[in-house]
Amino acid sequence: PITEMQFFSIQHDVTYTAPASSSAYPTISYTLPDTPADQKDIIVAYSKDITKPSDNTLNLTFQHILTRINFAAKLADSNYTYTVESITITGAKGGAATYTFGGTEGKGGNWNITGSAPASGYSYTFDNTVTAKDDIYDYTQNNNSLMLYPQSLTDAKITVKYKTEKDNATFLTIKEVALTGEWTNGQSIRYILTLPVGAEKMSVNTTYDEDWNATDNEQTPKTPVL
Repeated sequence: PITEMQFFSIQHDVTYTAPASSSAYPTISYTLPDTPADQKDIIVAYSKDITKPSDNTLNLTFQHILTRINFAAKLADSNYTYTVESITITGAKGGAATYTFGGTEGKGGNWNITGSAPASGYSYTFDNTVTAKDDIYDYTQNNNSLMLYPQSLTDAKITVKYKTEKDNATFLTIKEVALTGEWTNGQSIRYILTLPVGAEKMSVNTTYDEDWNATDNEQTPKTPVL
């Protein structure tokens, strides 16, 4: 047609609902699985006000619309042997939600989360055979990250269960740290957790990376470009 058009593209495994009118946007519905291994990487594309390309070809740029989360553990005292048993995020919203397209190229859409996350939270599965580099155990992985809803964080927290060993003495520890701020569409986040041996508080350093598949210990905190 001569008039401008808009194209909305989705992957499978989500439910698409067409717009109610020519001035409305379509939506997709999704229910976040409780088990992290079952969570999907949802991608969409949106091309706005498109006229017919001269070569009759429309290129669609797909964007990630969930927040990808990984972890690393920094050793507060490298004289001890650390074994991390579990890392869990609780208090984040989950369950059923609806995404409404908006912005340009899929960016700027909004999630409306109507369901609830499991009370036990989302436990991160990691390879505990990782070797420490610069006193950091980097558990970043491409295929087994937490894939959670973008949202403002109010009651969320990270809980880490680990043990430290030295001179035939073993200390079992559970530490918590509150999460603040906001997760946004397409963010790739790595939380670097500093694990103390004694009663000190666990601290967290948040890194963002524009490369969705980055697995680099040398990441530094920066503002993501979305």
